[in-house]
Parts: sequence; structure tokens; C-alpha cells
Amino acid sequence: MAKNKLSYNPKLIKQQQNDEVEFSLVNDPNDIIWVTEFNPSASSQFCANLLRESKKDLNRPIIIYINSPGGQVFDLLAMMACMDSVPNPKVTVGMGQAMSCGAVLLGHGDIRFAAPNCQIMVHEISAGAGGNIQDLNTEAQYLMQLHKLFTKIMAED
Repeated sequence: MAKNKLSYNPKLIKQQQNDEVEFSLVNDPNDIIWVTEFNPSASSQFCANLLRESKKDLNRPIIIYINSPGGQVFDLLAMMACMDSVPNPKVTVGMGQAMSCGAVLLGHGDIRFAAPNCQIMVHEISAGAGGNIQDLNTEAQYLMQLHKLFTKIMAED
């Protein structure tokens, strides 16, 4: 029985000095597809998949497709730490939307692409703080620390 094949294999091309590097957008079973919000369960699954793929071949690029509305900051930080822990080149590809945490994850790849119609959005860190004045002050100081951390992360990536 013949396998169904796409008649068109979309590609992303990245120009590097005089060379072109080509990546297929037709995923293979080893690619990681991130189509969800950032939450503890999903980020744990992402890390497990990333570590599994890295063990197969330490030199093979791992392609991470991102279509996400964003989510929880701490889950993003866990995913970024996991990405930093594997030696493989990480290729991030924005497909559909890379909002909030999704945009930061997209920028954290060693090689980054965004499909022509991908919507990318970065915003300031926000929280639904409540409580007494001391609680609000503590929350504001903490948010400023997170803001500085993410500004540093995005500047380095």
C-alpha cells in the first residue's frame, strides 16, 4: 500500500552568508509540536519529548513547532531550562500564533523561523494581584524581578 505523500513540501529557507539552509515544514515523527497553553502538565510532556528526542541522536536538530496562546511563566522557564540542557540544535518554528510565552519560546531556539502568517505577540508581565498593601507591594517587587529576567532572556536570545 502506497503512503500518502504531499505533492508540495513547504520549506523554510534561511540565508547564511553565501549558503542557504533549508528546513522542511512537513514534520517527521521525531519533531515536537507545541499546540497548547503553557501549563505544568504540558510543559512536563514537552520536556519528556525533548529529552527522548535528544537521546536518539545528540547531533540531530530538534524541530519545535509552536502554535500557542501563551500561559504560565514558570512552565515556560522549565521548558527553556530543558532546552538549554540538551546539546542538540533547537529549531523553533512559529505556526499560527506565538503569543506571550509562545513568543519567548520561539525566540529561544538556536535557529528561529516564523511562517508568513504567524502572529507573534510579546507583552509586559501581568498578574491578578490582590490583598492588602503589603501583599501588593511584595507582588509588584516580584513582578519587577520577573520583568528584568525576561528582558535579559529576550536580549540574550
